[in-house]
Amino acid sequence: YVPKAVKIDPAILDKYTGKYKTTYGKMELVANGGKLYRRVEGSGDLELKPESNTRFFYADNSDRFVVFEGTTPNLKAYLISGGQKIELVKE
Repeated sequence: YVPKAVKIDPAILDKYTGKYKTTYGKMELVANGGKLYRRVEGSGDLELKPESNTRFFYADNSDRFVVFEGTTPNLKAYLISGGQKIELVKE
């Protein structure tokens, strides 16, 4: 399985941005120039490419995804890494 990037409306990204807590620590999702990035302290920004309006894959080909489920204000976010689904709790 190889994810393929698709074009989405950049306005969608606004509802996904913010600071999140995970079992691994904190991360921030930032929209810039119509793209979504994962920001972690001590590390550079990493682009998350859209596979759909709700599923984004890491541009570094690391087999990690961020998936959004539901609608605002009950939007849920998950990191899928190594076959594990880890909830991202928005701060």
